[in-house]
Amino acid sequence: MNRLHLALVVVASGLVFGPIACGGGSGSSGTSGGENDRVDASRRDASADAGVVVAREGGAGDAAVRDAGARDAAARDAAVRTDGSASTGVDAGASSRWGASREEQCATPRRPTISATARATFDEGVALVARGDLNGASTRFSRALQEDRMAYAAAYNLGVMADRTGRESEALDYYRQALRILPSYEDAIEAIVLVHLRRGRSQEALTFVDPLATTYAFSARVQAARSRVLGALNRWDEAERAARRGLACDERSVIALTAFALAANGQGNVELASWVLDGIAQVEATDPPSALYAESHLLRGQIARTRPGELERALHEFERAVELRPDYVDARMSLGQLMLSSGAYPDALEHLSQAARAAPWSWQVRLAHADALRAVRRFDDSKREIDRVLELSPNQPEAHLSLGLLYMEQANCLRTSEFSAIGTCQRAVAEFTAYRNGMGSRLPTTDRTQEYVTALTRILARLTNARDQSAREGAPDTPPRSP
Repeated sequence: MNRLHLALVVVASGLVFGPIACGGGSGSSGTSGGENDRVDASRRDASADAGVVVAREGGAGDAAVRDAGARDAAARDAAVRTDGSASTGVDAGASSRWGASREEQCATPRRPTISATARATFDEGVALVARGDLNGASTRFSRALQEDRMAYAAAYNLGVMADRTGRESEALDYYRQALRILPSYEDAIEAIVLVHLRRGRSQEALTFVDPLATTYAFSARVQAARSRVLGALNRWDEAERAARRGLACDERSVIALTAFALAANGQGNVELASWVLDGIAQVEATDPPSALYAESHLLRGQIARTRPGELERALHEFERAVELRPDYVDARMSLGQLMLSSGAYPDALEHLSQAARAAPWSWQVRLAHADALRAVRRFDDSKREIDRVLELSPNQPEAHLSLGLLYMEQANCLRTSEFSAIGTCQRAVAEFTAYRNGMGSRLPTTDRTQEYVTALTRILARLTNARDQSAREGAPDTPPRSP
């Protein structure tokens, strides 16, 4: 019995191993890069990855609706009435499952057929996206929707275009329009869930996805989406059960298996999570390279990062996740932050810059980008990025930490003997103080800001006294000698 089969036996039977203590996050002891000790921001912030990829419109049975969910997307959508209008929101045969066989329960209804004219226009839009012409693509998707009101993927892709440029409300409108056309459209369901999670509205996400998970019990992706929402609410036991339900119709569903591994890891059962991930790796070994497996590599990397001596493995897993899915913001974040804490500042900046371009709405991503800019001593650019963070989320103490580090490093406050540095170093103290006040009891045990404040206060007192004495004596501004 191989590991994948064993994992599935555990999943199907509902057995869970006893919890195993999970290690903490990873910080940095230096003053550059990861000094703020943000632990796996990509896991803390569900918004770090929009999770939406431009769909390729498909007819009945088309499995290529979404690269990141190709297998699970295989035509599991609502039937449309013969008059061409949208269904009422319940797939044919989904209203009653009493007495249905497993084959009947897991049947995958057809998708609506899109007119040839609208499909051709849609394909032009997809080609323009590949060339980077998002404005032209949006125009084609809008035209396709005008040409055929059933062009659900065109509505969805218009949502993607809006989402990528931070127009969340407009994106939600398009996602909902796609869902009105095709009520079980998994891409749109996932996208709406992720927008709610990004906004910190986990309960709204659950209210939205709960009835859909009941109605579309056959969909591994919908069950996995519900599992992730429950995880965001720290309801890990329920998240595990939801992920298991996603395997009922497709025991090889990579999306459901990954959701199960995430839930097990959230429960603290790292052994079970790793076991399921090993099973996914065996499935991956038999398939062509696919973005479908990117998230499992990310989770493997996050687990490895908490274990002594496994940073190289974590780095490899993060790199593989990015290789499989270059637009995967969470993976870019994890890889960039690991490189930042390891001192590989230029490489870290490359990944975090790409993450910031892909997720300009995320203050966590932009703050990590600011830290990378500071690490390569691009202080003005870093300051501008922190200012944008404070515009996005004015009450984030971590922005003040980054500002304090920026000022301290810019003026070389811990080593300077220049009077001209006094003002900048005073700002550093003020920012560290604002950070500490804002964090309160949430300050991490590895925090070093009190050390900085103490050292800077002593240095500032010496510099200020020397400057004042020099002014009284009428001497030129000569800095005091270092002891």
